[in-house]
Amino acid sequence: EQKRKPAVRRAGAITVSQIRDLAPFLSISPHRAAGKAVVIHPAESLNAAAANALLNGLEGPPARTVLLLVSHRPALLATVRTRCQLVPVVVDDAAVAHAWLAANAASEDPGMLLALAGGAPLAALEIAQEPACSRPAGVLRAPGPHPSRS
Repeated sequence: EQKRKPAVRRAGAITVSQIRDLAPFLSISPHRAAGKAVVIHPAESLNAAAANALLNGLEGPPARTVLLLVSHRPALLATVRTRCQLVPVVVDDAAVAHAWLAANAASEDPGMLLALAGGAPLAALEIAQEPACSRPAGVLRAPGPHPSRS
């Protein structure tokens, strides 16, 4: 009788059960859309068992299905990396994004817009064009002590 070590669970790890839960979704063909996509982010959070369970899906995904693994570090298992197409994405410098947004959005605080948009300048521009952003700047500031109670 051989004792097995309990699986080590990392906080925030993508587990094998989560990957297996994708199987029903992957087996259904898209009825109204041209295809379907599964985004695994951050892919470096796949534990070893989950990465191995994902291999079958990577080798032969169903028709019109795309699996996107988003990784900020090259920490994926080699068996997973070799079954993927690498698409490097360059993130612009935050100062460049800030300057571009300041020139293109009517906002007193482009930094706040970029923070709300996760650093994405085009998404920040969309936020700037929302009616709520046309309110006075004080409406969008973080709450502080009320001026009459000071």
